[in-house]
Amino acid sequence: MGEPDNLGQDPLAKESGMTDLKKRHQELHQGLDELLACYLVQTKRTISDTPLMDFLKWSHTMTESPTCEAHGGGDSGVAPRSTDGS
Repeated sequence: MGEPDNLGQDPLAKESGMTDLKKRHQELHQGLDELLACYLVQTKRTISDTPLMDFLKWSHTMTESPTCEAHGGGDSGVAPRSTDGS
């Protein structure tokens, strides 16, 4: 029979690893919130009319030339969604 994967592991080390993972996910979530806020301000879109692929393309563009009106930056490089249906 095989041995359990956690045999011989220090339970505190496992708990510490989970704490580190939780902290990292919290940091990632905060970063996503900030990125999404910039996207929504710059594009004048709402979350409900934002295709994920549009957001991801915009996010990649911001890695090359970051701007954010929410933080005093400039043009987003993405055309705002028209509110009159055109």
